[in-house]
Amino acid sequence: MLFGQLLDHLPRPLAIEFIHTTFPDCKAIAVDSGGAEPIWIEFELFSSHYRRHLNRPEKCDWIICWHNDVGESPGRRWPRIVALDEIVRHLPKQYVAGPRPTAMADEEYVQLRIRALTPHHQWAIRQLLDFAGTPGLGLQINWPQTNGACFTALQGSVELFKVGADGKIGTPFSRWKNRVSSTAMSQVVSSLNRVLGKTWFRSGGKLGADIAQAMPDQATVGEFIGVWRNFVRANTNRMEPARD
Repeated sequence: MLFGQLLDHLPRPLAIEFIHTTFPDCKAIAVDSGGAEPIWIEFELFSSHYRRHLNRPEKCDWIICWHNDVGESPGRRWPRIVALDEIVRHLPKQYVAGPRPTAMADEEYVQLRIRALTPHHQWAIRQLLDFAGTPGLGLQINWPQTNGACFTALQGSVELFKVGADGKIGTPFSRWKNRVSSTAMSQVVSSLNRVLGKTWFRSGGKLGADIAQAMPDQATVGEFIGVWRNFVRANTNRMEPARD
């Protein structure tokens, strides 16, 4: 959507011919060529995500990304990189609401962003954040670089849940393979669905939910956290080395 708003502000003005889900994502026409020159485009959040396409034979002329994190000349196989954040930064019109202040810390930014949510959303997210940061529990909070307005609760390499400033929560159970036993995973999924009273989560998949819909009251939030607390303690015991 942002790309469409900025067609006249790109290195060359473009007209979109079509956008689809196969590589490359978009075929555009360079307006300054009188419609004679096609520009094939792949959309990426970060330019570095294009690495998985480097060996593809299809023609691609531009990478349209939000942020260029590989620099101006990453290599001859790379298409031209156009970072929209650089374009937006120099335009008088505001295209992106609430850009993140440069010096703002991760947690501070999440706290700022959730102010647009309901009071229950805000309370629940702060409870989840407090739980993930509980001293002595063995968890750590991660702030993914691909999305500065979210956090994940980790036990080692196992991601318990991810919470976004949009009020959504999810657990990537598909990534638990070879890290958590299928029995333990099934127990967690069953317990979460039981306390929520709905089948929000399932083993082997990734399913997100709106926090206020999944946990509509404080009691349910507490029970949800309780399931994870029990899992963390049990998983810690399983990871402890055997003693003589």
